[in-house]
Amino acid sequence: WVTDLTYVPTWAGAAYVCLRCPRGGRRPTLQLVAASAAAVVASDILRLGVAWGVWKEDPVFGAGLGGIMRAQVAEFGDMVSVLDNSMLWILTEMGLIGFAVFLSCFIAMLVALATLIKRADIPPDKKTLALFALALLLIFGFFSLFHEILYTRFLWFFLGLGLALPPRTRQNVSN
Repeated sequence: WVTDLTYVPTWAGAAYVCLRCPRGGRRPTLQLVAASAAAVVASDILRLGVAWGVWKEDPVFGAGLGGIMRAQVAEFGDMVSVLDNSMLWILTEMGLIGFAVFLSCFIAMLVALATLIKRADIPPDKKTLALFALALLLIFGFFSLFHEILYTRFLWFFLGLGLALPPRTRQNVSN
């Protein structure tokens, strides 16, 4: 069963099946979907509450890498799941200092890409790539508020693609 509300198409498909497929001579209601969604939300709230408590214990330096896992084991007897909020995860494990470093790097990438897009001497294909990278960073930044995106490979894969592009060769123009 789906354990995360961020999989909206899956939830929509489950709702469709519940409404369309007859079971026992009658159509099932959305009670099953609603009960599952409520359980997921309750689980998310518990995990976020534990993370918030861990962060408040040492807000400057954080609990260290794996700190949220240790807190979940202490609270629930086992690691439940990663946090569904990248900012809170960074704050919890790396504190305000780690969050400031991460945020400054993220902002530096956004500024560099925006500056590159505005330059007139950049070829259109490079501007398109820079615009794609800027949009991708903004989308990942927004999505990371609702899901743990730093554990996925997509962000790092696309950033690696951008870094692997060869630099534009410069032509020496002599007058």
